Amino acid sequence: ATALRAAGPVSPVVATSNVRGSLRFRANRANKRTATCKPRSLKQSVGPWKSSTSALVFAQSLLHRTQRYTDTKPCWTPTNEPLMLSDTPQLRTLYTEAHTTLHHLLSQMDGIEHDLGTYTCRTALVPREVITRCAAAKVKCIETAIALCTRLKQEVGSNALMHGTGFDQLDYLNCCKFAEGDSRVLMQKLARDRVVQWQKGRARGV
Repeated sequence: ATALRAAGPVSPVVATSNVRGSLRFRANRANKRTATCKPRSLKQSVGPWKSSTSALVFAQSLLHRTQRYTDTKPCWTPTNEPLMLSDTPQLRTLYTEAHTTLHHLLSQMDGIEHDLGTYTCRTALVPREVITRCAAAKVKCIETAIALCTRLKQEVGSNALMHGTGFDQLDYLNCCKFAEGDSRVLMQKLARDRVVQWQKGRARGV
């Protein structure tokens, strides 16, 4: 994910393929090619991880591309003082919040990637804790990416309507949301698993 962020603006297709290749590289580096994978546990983990990271990379790419436009877009002022669109209060606040939020979430995904890399080609099942982190990350990351991109679209005027600006591909985030299961259904499953875990602990007197 770190390498993907440094690569600059990318399309949804490139973002998805790069995310997939990043995890393969992590697995190969673990030097465990001879082991047999457990498809079911990996699918529960890798699928949501790919969707989450890909959505974040897309959102960050759109953010950088749009900021380059607003950095050079002058705004009218009563005193004729130079003011770029990026310097307006609403966009300045949004950029600061978005960069901070995406950096934090991508750092979290780096940690999950590291954990998944150790189980990608091992006979051991992926621990439930890692699967739960992947599921929770899918909901949080994709919903955050959708919210930030939607807010950004509201602030840049007609640029958001132009072909090739990246806003014409926002439906990609909806694809991420519904991939590997609808996010709302996933939240219900997470809540159910938590309740079952609590009930088992209560029955054991924990």
